Amino acid sequence: MNHKHFKEISSTQSFIRKYKDLDDKDLLVSCDKQNSGHGQYSRTWDQYEGGLCFSFTLMPCEILTLSSLEIGILICHYFQSKYDTKLKLKWPNDIMTETGNKCGGIIINNAINSKNIIVGVGLNLLPSNFDQSYKTTAGHILSSSTNLNNQTLSLDIYNYILNNRILSNQITHIWTKLCVHMNQPLTIKDEDSHSGIFKGVGKVGEAQILINNSVESFYTGSLTLKENS
Repeated sequence: MNHKHFKEISSTQSFIRKYKDLDDKDLLVSCDKQNSGHGQYSRTWDQYEGGLCFSFTLMPCEILTLSSLEIGILICHYFQSKYDTKLKLKWPNDIMTETGNKCGGIIINNAINSKNIIVGVGLNLLPSNFDQSYKTTAGHILSSSTNLNNQTLSLDIYNYILNNRILSNQITHIWTKLCVHMNQPLTIKDEDSHSGIFKGVGKVGEAQILINNSVESFYTGSLTLKENS
């Protein structure tokens, strides 16, 4: 494994995307502070005190589109096993607290000329005093610091993911058990906006939403939960 840790970096994702020989080894890039992180749909991922941001290379699932669901599951399992903290998942790639507040996210990019994918993870580990006047309420994973170190924690999570891969035919079933909005009313926005009831994920990870007595599949989009709107 090749683990590079930085006190400060613009983006761990950008660093890996420029790295040579991504097929050569497992590559992990972690930091204490990230200034220009990437989120889903070209959004930024802000890192505050008590946050953790890291990126790594990974062999994708046999069904590529299940990769983000698998990683979300493994992050939930990691914090359950290591810290006895229960987390939930929101389609397609958000990490949530049990009370339904977002506390993390996953982004995946294809690596050019490589069989691997590049995975970025951002987590709010601890409570933060940042100004939330223009944001939805943010959650956090842990209530207090237990001598957390971003370098060692990133490595520990990455090793957990590498050593606990999930078979493709099990991912959707496990993910459904961790979903924070099963059978809940919501709105999904892709090119248009649709309201319905979330009924789970399909064989390739697509969202299945009950709209006007018919289950429709969505392969991309952003969900807004009715109770949080």
